[in-house]
Amino acid sequence: MSSTVAPISTPAKVSEWSKVKGFFAHMFSFFKNDAANFETSAATTISLAAPLLGELVTLTAGTKEAGVVSSVVAKVTTALNNTAALLKGAQAGSADHSVAGYLNDVVTDLPTLLEDVNVKNSEHLAEIEGTVTTVVGEVKAILAALPEDHPAPVVMGASK
Repeated sequence: MSSTVAPISTPAKVSEWSKVKGFFAHMFSFFKNDAANFETSAATTISLAAPLLGELVTLTAGTKEAGVVSSVVAKVTTALNNTAALLKGAQAGSADHSVAGYLNDVVTDLPTLLEDVNVKNSEHLAEIEGTVTTVVGEVKAILAALPEDHPAPVVMGASK
């Protein structure tokens, strides 16, 4: 009588994108009930989202979707950089120059990537979708945590 040994099962491979998503979920847990440190938490999350978007440009370089990815990522990165500058007080805020305004631009602009035919047919679609979903989700979380009375920072020497 021969005994058979069951093969050792290997754990399911965890994708890099799910690790990134988990990291951002952890990062955003700092926002819960922490309005006093909102600026620091938001700026930290934004600083981590920008390189993630940059990876999309690198990932799609030389492909049909490279142009649209580069264009949208540049626009979104500018909005994130402007948000970070407002949070640090390096730029003056105004009615049309606000944290909420820039973040809403990200929520609107970034998903347009997924509408492009070349992106829809890309071999990197899963990574693009994962990044868009993660970044948009984190930006929406910043918006949800934005205190209603969040002041628009005034830069020293800026006109009011």
